[in-house]
Amino acid sequence: MKRTLFFPVLFTFAACVSTLLSCDSAGADQVLTRLEQLEKALAKNPDPALADSLVAVSQEWTALMPDDPTRQADGALRAAKALALTNRAALAQARLKFVLKQYRDTPQAPEAALLLAALYKKELGSPATAFTIYQLFPEAFPGSDQIAEAKSYLPGNVPPLPARIDSMAVRIINSKTGQLDAPIANDYIQTCELSALLLPKAPDAAKMLYKAGDVSRAAGAPDKALGYYEQTYTAFPDDERAPEALFMHAFTLDNDLKRYAEAKVLYEAFLKKYPNDDFADDAQFLLKNLGKSEEEIFKALEEKVQ
Repeated sequence: MKRTLFFPVLFTFAACVSTLLSCDSAGADQVLTRLEQLEKALAKNPDPALADSLVAVSQEWTALMPDDPTRQADGALRAAKALALTNRAALAQARLKFVLKQYRDTPQAPEAALLLAALYKKELGSPATAFTIYQLFPEAFPGSDQIAEAKSYLPGNVPPLPARIDSMAVRIINSKTGQLDAPIANDYIQTCELSALLLPKAPDAAKMLYKAGDVSRAAGAPDKALGYYEQTYTAFPDDERAPEALFMHAFTLDNDLKRYAEAKVLYEAFLKKYPNDDFADDAQFLLKNLGKSEEEIFKALEEKVQ
């Protein structure tokens, strides 16, 4: 009797699965159709409301296949294009960097890099950063058929990237005024970040992120510096820069932002992980004097020397 019932049950189960898959496929097709219709409408009329609708539908599109990197990159790229078309370059920039960080091995990554370069060149006021992307592109995407396109955007007189980075570094402080040159500092920060983003396996990737953090802090952007320091020691835990980046994360929270509770956690994490590091004594001292005024710290230093 059991054998007699087995085949009809199996057939019914298979039919149900087939129906569900068909429904899922139909649903995906409907979402894709809506996306493409919105993209066509947006191309004719770059209305922010249309772009917002497209961003919402792109999220539906990616939610259908959350474990598919290509689908995730596709949705983020479509959303970034919509935001760029409606003059929201900063929001588009964030999504494009997300694609390059999380899905750089997908087919969408080269296009994301070129769109990001175009935003820097035309909307974000940093042609130097765009040149950085174009220079990194052949090594970042060696199999891409867009290498020739990337190279075509570079003027013939642009120096090699290492020379450009060194040149920016020496010009961050204006030699005549002694003041930080904000545009050059920003170009340097973005160049360092993108070097690590596009070439995460390069020997100097952690160094680039750390430098971006240091210059961000010097430029009066401590919150931005925190992100770069954290990226350094989380993405490159075995690099020689990791201990110093963790220390500087704690020190920036302590000294610049006065977020003492968070600084305490990180100082303690640093001492636990790197008890013999060159910065261990400094971390111990700062942890002991956390939240004290400069006068109190100077007094503590004097007592320490005595």
